[in-house]
Amino acid sequence: LLTMSLIILIVGFYLLQHTLKQPLNGAGAIGFFVGILFIVMLGTHSAIKFWGNYHDKYETHQVVKVIIGMNPQWEIVRGKVLSSTNAYDRFNGDEILEVSVVDASRMDVASILLGREKIPLQFQQYFPIRFQFYYDRSRAGRGFGGLTMQARITNSNGQLLYINDTHTLLTNNVKIDVKRI
Repeated sequence: LLTMSLIILIVGFYLLQHTLKQPLNGAGAIGFFVGILFIVMLGTHSAIKFWGNYHDKYETHQVVKVIIGMNPQWEIVRGKVLSSTNAYDRFNGDEILEVSVVDASRMDVASILLGREKIPLQFQQYFPIRFQFYYDRSRAGRGFGGLTMQARITNSNGQLLYINDTHTLLTNNVKIDVKRI
């Protein structure tokens, strides 16, 4: 990620420097604007990386939003995973947080997965961990139980480290409490 950011920065500055030596007409103007675009992309990416756990996810959601055309069946869920009993735990950097929206309204059948996001956790990262992703509301039933949230954290070997053990309804800016196993 850092390497890609540096490459974007170098290409942006090269294009700016190269085009400023000649009049801004035709290819020179295109090079100038592409250089500015590269620098803006780097700045936006760095700001997103700095301000939270969304980093690569933010750009993905913007692309998805354009592709699906804000279709009403797709809705966004955002919130945070926290641990009231282990709030000060630090992660090693090899863990993965998996957050899911499921339809738990149907009786006597397994829950239906409506959306999921897997977030690699960083070294020394701690709770709360923010998330944001899209889920397919059109596949949800209308029965009792409604839409619920699930969260789990596993290590690189697939060993379960944390899981939520309470019924957490999908709400705006939902908070999911996980317990250490």
